[in-house]
Amino acid sequence: AGGGGDRPHQAHHEKSDATGWDFRQNGLTPKPLYRQEMDIRTLIVVAALCALPGCVTETTYAGQNSTQREVGPDLKAAAQTRLDLGIQYLRQGNAEQAKFNLDRALQYDPNNPQVYIGFAYFYQQVSDFKAAEASYKKALAMDPSNADAMNNYGAFLCNRGRFDEAEKAFLQAVSQPDYVKIADTYENAALCSMQNHRNDKANEYYRLALGYNPRNPRLLLDMAELSMKDGKLPDVQSYLVRFAEVADENEESLWLRLRLAQAMDKPALLHQFGTELVRQYPTSQQAKRYLANDY
Repeated sequence: AGGGGDRPHQAHHEKSDATGWDFRQNGLTPKPLYRQEMDIRTLIVVAALCALPGCVTETTYAGQNSTQREVGPDLKAAAQTRLDLGIQYLRQGNAEQAKFNLDRALQYDPNNPQVYIGFAYFYQQVSDFKAAEASYKKALAMDPSNADAMNNYGAFLCNRGRFDEAEKAFLQAVSQPDYVKIADTYENAALCSMQNHRNDKANEYYRLALGYNPRNPRLLLDMAELSMKDGKLPDVQSYLVRFAEVADENEESLWLRLRLAQAMDKPALLHQFGTELVRQYPTSQQAKRYLANDY
């Protein structure tokens, strides 16, 4: 492809806002969105082969006596390719190439709200918040029922400290027919409630998220952590049991088990988990805190 169309180097990233809160941004990665179950490198290579005006679609019209073919640029596919490349470049810190590809996506498919969601994410990352908000509003004006735009706009609003507006956007997203990423959006609502120091709301939104995705280890650990803060020790224990059924122990789960043992006045168990934490994750902050008796 022409300038700006080269495939960027592969990188795996969580969907995080520029401020560091790990909000789930929808519609911003090459398909599949979210857990990256396919090899993105393969996907980008395939997409880049059919990138710009040289890529064509062929439509066949069959009549009674003849067959005619119409060939033309597949601009929507080209736009999606450019959008995917733009987000990949952005996540590697290459804002110039990201903007180049996003501009091309808009040129090829100017009525696609997903392109404006991509622009909004771009502007967030470069801290042009006024332009980011304008892009979200443009996407929603084009498609008022676009739940991805609502979800991502909610994450944006939350990180701007506009908590009530953010909650409204999240709840609008989950109310849209055929929206399937409900667990992610409820998790965003929970994270936003935590940022707003509303543990009561966070608890409710985490509960709802778990209802839609009961085997999500991240959600189970978050609920265990929130229950620990609220002093609900049986709930902490229950969530950690559920976590162990779906995932291997990590530094966060071992740290929670250590603190639970301390809260239950079980020093032998505390040091058992602490020793395991140091053995498996010696450079982690949790291990360092255990060794410093900071728990």
